Amino acid sequence: MQSLITKYVKYFNRKYQRVGPLFQGRYKAILIDKKEYLLHLCRYIHLNAQEELEKGQNLVDYPWSSYPVYIKGNGPKWLNKEYILSYFKQTKGFSFSSYEGFIEGYKEKSEEESDLYRRLLLD
Repeated sequence: MQSLITKYVKYFNRKYQRVGPLFQGRYKAILIDKKEYLLHLCRYIHLNAQEELEKGQNLVDYPWSSYPVYIKGNGPKWLNKEYILSYFKQTKGFSFSSYEGFIEGYKEKSEEESDLYRRLLLD
């Protein structure tokens, strides 16, 4: 990512005759080494669309997110959603039976799970 961003900044600065950094702050990469972290990261990404929803619009109907693809089951062939959805088919050790329930109903779950979510949040 650093190489890609550096090349883009050089291109942009040359094109618009400017100097200096284009982005604020450092790029952060975090290793996702636990399934819980991966699932909560997916939840975080899919819930970001809530800020863009119009009044009365449901998250599952938002066209600029992959969330409807996970719920309704259609979408591009290159999107491998089965890896994430497989965690909800094997319910041992996981308290949610569906991906939709995990995304939209997480707030209503226990304090222990809420604490896990807080520990896994990105800065």
